[in-house]
Amino acid sequence: MLKIGARGVKTVHRCEGRTHNLNEEPAETNEEPVETEDQTIVPHNSGPSHSGPLRRIIEECGKHPFVTGLLAIVGVMAFALSVVSFGFDRSESNASSQAQKNIADQVEAVEKKVSAIPGATPESAEFVPIDASLDPTKHYVDNIVFSRENGGRFHGGVEEKEEFGIQQWLFKNDERAFSHHFAFEFSVTSLSDVHFVQIAPYLVTEVREVSPVPEDMIMYYSGGRGAGAVAWEFVPRIPAKPGIYFSPPTVRNGDEPRTDTDFLRLMPREPEEFLVWPQIDAGWIYDMRVGLHYKYKDKHRVHWVTPFFRNGMPKQAIPQWDFGYTYYLKMYDGAEGDDPSAVLSRAKSDLEFVKQGKVFRPEQISAIMAEYQ
Repeated sequence: MLKIGARGVKTVHRCEGRTHNLNEEPAETNEEPVETEDQTIVPHNSGPSHSGPLRRIIEECGKHPFVTGLLAIVGVMAFALSVVSFGFDRSESNASSQAQKNIADQVEAVEKKVSAIPGATPESAEFVPIDASLDPTKHYVDNIVFSRENGGRFHGGVEEKEEFGIQQWLFKNDERAFSHHFAFEFSVTSLSDVHFVQIAPYLVTEVREVSPVPEDMIMYYSGGRGAGAVAWEFVPRIPAKPGIYFSPPTVRNGDEPRTDTDFLRLMPREPEEFLVWPQIDAGWIYDMRVGLHYKYKDKHRVHWVTPFFRNGMPKQAIPQWDFGYTYYLKMYDGAEGDDPSAVLSRAKSDLEFVKQGKVFRPEQISAIMAEYQ
């Protein structure tokens, strides 16, 4: 504002309660910053500012129109590239989805044509689409361990009225008798006339109970086993402990699990052959059964191929009997078995292997298996 006095016009400026004479030279001051609740006010003459190198580079680039324009063009090109890339991704996703839909439509069309064929079997809600059944005690009894008190039940030259007649008699009359089922095979056949059946690439083995082999036992062995044409081989490692065990297929003539199979698929009425080599701990008798995890019409189920059967192996050498001569010939020396710790370790690694399955995993039947335990 203006003040008119005796000496002329005097200009003054009032700000924040202070009066400054604009005609006077500013006096030097060392004022401290004024603290407020939310900020610090720094005097104008507090000294030069020290910015970082990145800030100086950005400010320097901002002074040049060419650099600014070039950066703008690069930003526009990057945005355009991201739009094009998004379009390609969407196109590939749509093509993949369409391919899957086409396959599903083709499968559905084939199933409808097959179902229209006269003689197709109607399927009930409880229909089991696979046929796989085996009782090892009736088919694989070339060896049997039984109570010594039954060693003299037969005389020389006994004729078997049925296949494995001696073994069958012992199974029926000696409750402690058991066989070492070191290998057995079975067929799996689709019973569906319409749909495909998917089978998990592993066996499911349930051990209900284990008990030690008694000492007063004797063995009978009646010969070897022939070879057969098989497609899938399994080597279940089964510790002497009740539980559920999963065993992936192994490479042919090897011991490592196959990594090239996500699932086995059976066309209507198609069969497959399975060969099983159970690895058990010596000195124990297992009460066990073997089954398959399969999926049919999007439902996961378990089919038990065998009933519960006794499978055991002596740990110590025992007398081997020959009923043709009514006395034992030698000591059974094939009872060494595998190392129990190795069997347990491999059972755990097999479980971790099948858990990584892309189509089938044990968790899909966990509720079903819980009913058996």
